[in-house]
Amino acid sequence: DALEATVPAEEAPEEEAHADDETRAIGVTVPRITEGPVALLDVPDQPITVDDRFVVYPARPLPELNSPSARAYEAADREQPGIQIMALVPIPGMPLRKKEIDETINVPIPGALMLHETGVVDWPQFGRQAPVLFFERPMGGRVITALKSDIQDFKKVDILRAVVDSVLKALRLLSGRGIVHHAIRPDNLFFLDEAQTQIVLGEFVSVPPSFDQPVVFETIERAMATEAGRGIGNMSDDLYSFGATLAFLVQEHNPVRGMAKEDLILAKIIHSSYQTLVGRHVLTARFLELMRGLLHDDPNQRWSYDSIDQWLMGRRVPATQSALSLRSQRPFRFGGVDHIQPRSLAYVMSLRRESAVRLIRDGSLETWILRGLEDKELASSVRGRIEFSDAVKDSADPDEMLLTRVLLALDRLAPVRYKTLSF
Repeated sequence: DALEATVPAEEAPEEEAHADDETRAIGVTVPRITEGPVALLDVPDQPITVDDRFVVYPARPLPELNSPSARAYEAADREQPGIQIMALVPIPGMPLRKKEIDETINVPIPGALMLHETGVVDWPQFGRQAPVLFFERPMGGRVITALKSDIQDFKKVDILRAVVDSVLKALRLLSGRGIVHHAIRPDNLFFLDEAQTQIVLGEFVSVPPSFDQPVVFETIERAMATEAGRGIGNMSDDLYSFGATLAFLVQEHNPVRGMAKEDLILAKIIHSSYQTLVGRHVLTARFLELMRGLLHDDPNQRWSYDSIDQWLMGRRVPATQSALSLRSQRPFRFGGVDHIQPRSLAYVMSLRRESAVRLIRDGSLETWILRGLEDKELASSVRGRIEFSDAVKDSADPDEMLLTRVLLALDRLAPVRYKTLSF
């Protein structure tokens, strides 16, 4: 029999779900800088020089090269006038990835846009100082634009092969420097040359790690966190993001179009990322095994570069052992979902905190853990957290602290979730 916790009809998820999180990622990006509170002033047609060498032209925007949180402008290098560069101006006050900037500035990394210089300028559009980043300028447009055009399918498959080669080369080199990209998504891939023969990953230093990433391209754990709380992460996160990006590129239709954030994360938890993101209609089956390996939700099972090398050589990649996830034969209904695993329940509880506290305190959760999951150790852990909360009931926000601690017990890989914070 199913166990059920009743959620009041008036209680909506406390975390707003954005239906456009994933759709934003497959078209040309609309920069957030146009949506925020920053006042935009008239732009004088005067170039700005940095270090007596690099010149940026505020009156010559390049909207087709914008990042989500940075605008692109025409620029020039006085010492090397023959090279094509552009300037990116991030949102004033946005933390930049200084460590990664220091590690990559003036360092050629095949498969990635080269960063030539950085500076701080008085930016007329904001009426205040702003950072400016000088990158080589991709001259062939975005890869997603070519793949969504009416060129023949075999040409699209050739582009996909080039994407795989270029991205994997760039990620290996970045990983060798201890750098995680955290901005791998379909609209951040460019053709470096006008002939569209060279493909590069776009910039990743204008915002904190994964800040501009739609949840569809993040692992389940990172997708649960707020944009600013996703942390540095590791190489495996980049490989997952590339798997999700590849899934979008090989399909003519977006398999998760219109899904709200909560529904998308739940689908990944319940059905797996691979089943959620990879539909039946793909341009080629060549990359299915690669996507399946990169989209493993268990980081211990997710493919490494060694696994990718074996796949590239046509060898079978052996599966690694994964810890069995805890599942119940008796579903627990909460938030309109029948839960058979603690991870999905914990996620929905984190969005309906008031009702979640009630089901913890009235014993419903503990009963399901004992009868459904048959996990006495987890039930004892939840009981211990309740008793601790009762002992410190005069402290600030005892129910919120209780819920945070119980959510961690149910899903140890998830971010810490306290009130509206998730990090």
